[in-house]
Amino acid sequence: IVSSVVEDEAGMHRHVIHQIQIPIGTWVVGNASMVLLWPVSQYTFINLDDPYEAATSNPCQVISDPSYNCHIDLLHQGIIDIEQPSFASGQHVVAFALKIDRSEPQIQNDISNKEEKEISSTEDGGDLKLILTTMLHTRYLAPTCETATLRIATPVVFSGAINTTKNTTVKMIPSSNEQLLLLEVPTGCMDDYDFVMMATMGFSVVGSLVMLQFMTQASQWPA
Repeated sequence: IVSSVVEDEAGMHRHVIHQIQIPIGTWVVGNASMVLLWPVSQYTFINLDDPYEAATSNPCQVISDPSYNCHIDLLHQGIIDIEQPSFASGQHVVAFALKIDRSEPQIQNDISNKEEKEISSTEDGGDLKLILTTMLHTRYLAPTCETATLRIATPVVFSGAINTTKNTTVKMIPSSNEQLLLLEVPTGCMDDYDFVMMATMGFSVVGSLVMLQFMTQASQWPA
């Protein structure tokens, strides 16, 4: 089960927190792995160079049991052009590979005690819970002088497996998710086009003149 929440931030860049909940009952999980697929619409994009934008020291965390570690890899073979406006961009599907493991001493300790250690408390329903934090960027929309509401799909579990300490492997069933994230974003106004264009060109000219001035003094710089 995957549920997502957009942090209360303004602007074109938003942190999205995904909570992954894996029912495990009374199993003692040695390690687990899964692949999440996130369909990214034409109105948004993920920066493949830094999909997490330093959201936390570790973008993937196991919150139900601190003895577990979570590792994440971004899987994407294509190119996502971050400069394209929404009306010129296509849809992308980004895959995240998550791996969950425990330290070997912790596993051996569980086995030597001959106890089935529950991963979380009873009120948590015996679930393994993970938090994944990503950064979602909004593309420039067609100017309408109004605020637009974007409907963003959330990730789904494509595949996965759980390996217990009793050498049993349990396959995960691919999930479907009908949850939609709603983003309120500004669209800009065509009436401001001339002003923005002239201001941009003016600052570019000033910046170029300043750069040329420094370049003409390069020969006078000490060796």
